[in-house]
Amino acid sequence: MVCEAFVPSCFDSCVHAENGAKALVEAERVKPSAIILDLSMPVMNGLEAAPRLRRILPETPIVLYTLYEPAKFVEEVSKMGISLIASKDEPLQSLVSKVESLVYGK
Repeated sequence: MVCEAFVPSCFDSCVHAENGAKALVEAERVKPSAIILDLSMPVMNGLEAAPRLRRILPETPIVLYTLYEPAKFVEEVSKMGISLIASKDEPLQSLVSKVESLVYGK
């Protein structure tokens, strides 16, 4: 699970939402320092949730996490306020490092 990889790093906590609609609720409640969205979430997918999350948290980095070829979405996601596309084929620690870099400039 993605959350387990983040808590031992320099993040204090990780909140999981089972779909995009719940991600909006949790983001409003928690005000996270970063958001990772799965492209293929039920109810509201990552591409649908991203612009709404961007309105709630305009400065928070948003990462789209996907199995699909990231180049396929580059133009579309930049318009939605997504900061980075990460492939699920990469090691999980690579995702953690990328998010730390977005949040802390590491």
